[in-house]
Amino acid sequence: MGRMPALVVMGVSGCGKSSVGQAISDAVNGTMIEGDSFHPEENIKKMSAGHPLTDEDRAGWLARLATILQDAVRNGERPVLACSALKKSYRDILRGKTPDLGFVFLEMTRQVAGERVSHRPGHFMPASLVDSQFATLEPPHGEANVYPVDANLPIVAMRTVQEDLNDTLVTERMTASLSVVFGFLATLLAMIGLYGVMAYSVARRTREIGIRMALGALEGRVVWMVMKEVLVLVILGVAAALPAAFGLTRLVRAQLYGVAPNDPWTMVIATLALVLVACAAGYVPALRASRVDPIRALRYE
Repeated sequence: MGRMPALVVMGVSGCGKSSVGQAISDAVNGTMIEGDSFHPEENIKKMSAGHPLTDEDRAGWLARLATILQDAVRNGERPVLACSALKKSYRDILRGKTPDLGFVFLEMTRQVAGERVSHRPGHFMPASLVDSQFATLEPPHGEANVYPVDANLPIVAMRTVQEDLNDTLVTERMTASLSVVFGFLATLLAMIGLYGVMAYSVARRTREIGIRMALGALEGRVVWMVMKEVLVLVILGVAAALPAAFGLTRLVRAQLYGVAPNDPWTMVIATLALVLVACAAGYVPALRASRVDPIRALRYE
């Protein structure tokens, strides 16, 4: 229900408040509250006899419903109340204890309401009182957090906006997840490949490295010698990859949200990440080269 702490499904008798309220409650895992269940016995007898309720008759009933809503919200529930709430003053009583209360206003014609009420055997609200409901009704158009709905629409499947959004974005999220997985695998393969190239290069230059160290080269200079080769390969790779990346952005434009295809910060961060991965891959062979035993290296063929 978004930022609304509770919801009232309102309208004249026969508009479907209970059915719609229950559907909404089920969709949001809320607590359904049937307002008619809290009418005092005097009100039920009066309506059953065909006499419409007055403001005074409804005052205590509305105050009780306002307290029930307030208590439900305080208990961490998501209450959905089915209540006629015909007048603005009635709705204000409910709002008094639950700020930002939302209302779903089920709109329908007098004729349809009369037909529906006449087909509710056993209900205390007779069809003869439908006219009084419309006479009392003050449509809530223009009030805050009110959502008018055509009461003639069938309840096919009540879904939250989040559920619809999740279904809509299934393909995009799957594509994004696969892109992350393949990007990780590509980075891992590049790291392994660079490690293999540098390890092979160090193995071929073992004798040269041994001579350098025998002549007094420090371990740090040997590490730097190997890392310079790594950085050369990285620079060449970045120089070749950046133009290709800019050229291929049209293919991924539709998959991006909130990020421009040629966003400079994204390019900078991706480049730095690749440089760090390459340096990590090349550092192990460089460290191994710095620990070459000069005597064994001179014997290396």
